[in-house]
Amino acid sequence: MSLYEKIRPRLGFADPYQGDTIEDSVDFAVQHGFRIAEINLNRSRFFPENFTPQERTSIKAYSEGKGVSLSFHGPVDVSRMPRHRVIREASILRLREMIDFAHDLGGKTFTIHPGRVAFFHAGENKVYFLKKHYPQTYFEALKSSLRNLSSHAEARISLCIENTYHLDEAVKEVIETVLSENELYLTWDVAHAGGGDSKAQKETFSFFESHLDKIRVVHLHDRREGKTHLAIGTGEIDFSSIFRLLADSEAYFIIEMRNRAQTILSLSNLESYLKGS
Repeated sequence: MSLYEKIRPRLGFADPYQGDTIEDSVDFAVQHGFRIAEINLNRSRFFPENFTPQERTSIKAYSEGKGVSLSFHGPVDVSRMPRHRVIREASILRLREMIDFAHDLGGKTFTIHPGRVAFFHAGENKVYFLKKHYPQTYFEALKSSLRNLSSHAEARISLCIENTYHLDEAVKEVIETVLSENELYLTWDVAHAGGGDSKAQKETFSFFESHLDKIRVVHLHDRREGKTHLAIGTGEIDFSSIFRLLADSEAYFIIEMRNRAQTILSLSNLESYLKGS
């Protein structure tokens, strides 16, 4: 079986800014031969409270009837690491609601970022990052939240944590702890790690290579001069090693562009590459 035949059935797209309905994203997937549509829950129109049980059942039936699997991306504005317990518990509750919503719609994967927490010190007119100034609080909160969310998602939907740019050693240690304990999985964003032969790219590649069995989603977009989410084939990322590593896995490959025109261009470039491999 060729590389194209192995990858194409697991190729999908992310629809972060376009598509008025989830059904519209499914229709776009069908039109362009995608098997997966990733729905981004940063969009308020896709918040769980906007969908009745009947509507959820209808969307699930619609996507299944079209042969399209749904994948979900959690919101970036719900932190896993607030210092205040009651606020952290509210954040976790909100993410659990979204995981339940994704499951109701038949979702297979749910991706979240490790996240960052910053606070503004009015007296000093400065912004402080929690990880830098209170590292122990940050890492313990992240570990606790991941344990909670992965336990909630267990056996229903694959909860995946994504590398948001470079994962430092301490964050990787937290992730590896929970990977070994719970049903937590990985989303590998190749371009976020850095470009070319950078140290960050090599370290991130090594991390994911050590956990191939845990990778459920790969986000595909290109990178050039520090800019990401460029059309595949227009930047500096060499995807060949990733495809070969994961050709026989069960990971979804999601083209993650900011608009559908770039998605179509990326698909064309990617298909040409895979057919020539």
